[in-house]
Amino acid sequence: FDLDTHKVRWSKTLNPNRQKIHKAGSNMFMYDGNKLYILDSQTGEEKIYVGRKVEVAMYNSREDWSMCYNVRHGEKRIKAKNFRCIDLNTGEVRWSRDLDLTYETEVSSKLDDSTYLFVGNGIHSVNKNDGTGWDIDMKTHRFYYHPIGVFSEIVDIANVHSRILRDSTSLLMAGAEQIVKFDLHGNVIWSTDLPSEKTSHSLVCCDDDRVLLVNRGFTSTGYGFVTYGRPFIAAFDWNTGEMLYLHE
Repeated sequence: FDLDTHKVRWSKTLNPNRQKIHKAGSNMFMYDGNKLYILDSQTGEEKIYVGRKVEVAMYNSREDWSMCYNVRHGEKRIKAKNFRCIDLNTGEVRWSRDLDLTYETEVSSKLDDSTYLFVGNGIHSVNKNDGTGWDIDMKTHRFYYHPIGVFSEIVDIANVHSRILRDSTSLLMAGAEQIVKFDLHGNVIWSTDLPSEKTSHSLVCCDDDRVLLVNRGFTSTGYGFVTYGRPFIAAFDWNTGEMLYLHE
């Protein structure tokens, strides 16, 4: 719809059960079942067929690029493969990188003007220009079993981690089994174990020289938020990682 002329520029008929559209600057992502297309938002016409089972990790509508990956269903695990950056105008692959990711990979924050931090089966830094970066091995998810009957269930991935906390020289994140402090180059400064049977989605912040962790007792899955673990509050020494206390 043209906001100046108040006229319809173009229209399409969509099946809401299998087709979804998301605008990205001058382009649009359209999912048709498990197929991903890029449309021209000015005409509604298809520009690029990206592929089957492709998930968009993030995109930049000003620079017209997107990082994406293919979803692979394996035994008791949903993984991501062929992590790559594509040009939204031509479909050209600018670079690709082998990363051991999970399906629920998400961008967390920016390390600098060119580097993004992704969380999914660990922490991964990715330079938008060439795909280079470092990785920290860290469990950031658990399997969650959704009951769908008396004797059946669906396996899903539950996100079990906090957001990344940062100061001028280091970063910190709580995962499913540990809270880890690391420098801007991906080197671990300290790591402290968490009670994995209790740990769920958490919040972290700083209070002077202490790290406060609020474990929320729930997590998010593909089916929404679910009760998980136990709520607790804990504190750690910012410099050494020593656990100062933990209270349910």
